[in-house]
Amino acid sequence: MIKLLKKYKLKIIITLLVVILGIGSVIYVKHLMNSPAQGDVVLNNEDVAKDQKLTTEPKSFSGEFFTAKYPARYELKKNQNKTASLESWQLIAHQQAGGLLSATIVLIIEALPTGGLAASSPMQNFTAHPELYKLSKVTYGGEQTTLAEKTNGGYERTLLWPHSAHLLSVSMTSSQKTTDLTGEFDMILANLLWSL
Repeated sequence: MIKLLKKYKLKIIITLLVVILGIGSVIYVKHLMNSPAQGDVVLNNEDVAKDQKLTTEPKSFSGEFFTAKYPARYELKKNQNKTASLESWQLIAHQQAGGLLSATIVLIIEALPTGGLAASSPMQNFTAHPELYKLSKVTYGGEQTTLAEKTNGGYERTLLWPHSAHLLSVSMTSSQKTTDLTGEFDMILANLLWSL
């Protein structure tokens, strides 16, 4: 009987080890399946296309002085700072896959100085630095506006739009110039409606 026990004892121990390892493997696999993903999560093209469709419609906002539409990739923030401006908004877009650069657009309403556009601080800055800015006249909403474009070093575009007793400054900045950014800038201005 002792010989029999010794003979089967080895088989019993091996069988128990196999069963324990099997149960341990099942528990470990179940743990891995229930834990959060690690590494890169790859979306299929259908998911990406659905996300892009959801964000292509322009957004809009209404201020005290005007309403405007802007590209959906921008986040809108109303500036609460107490400055000389009557109203100030900031649009921020972060760089996206597909090549769209990060950009910031600032819209500021202030009282038009007594001397008109020429007496405004932004206009004085642009005319004092012709080596940095190219000025041109552009019509928006049937009104004459002034566009200042930085000639070197990144992308900066500012539109000065006098309206009634107010001056709207719309400035866009980014690390480099692209037609996409210019299109976004123009889209905001083409859809801007004064409330005054």
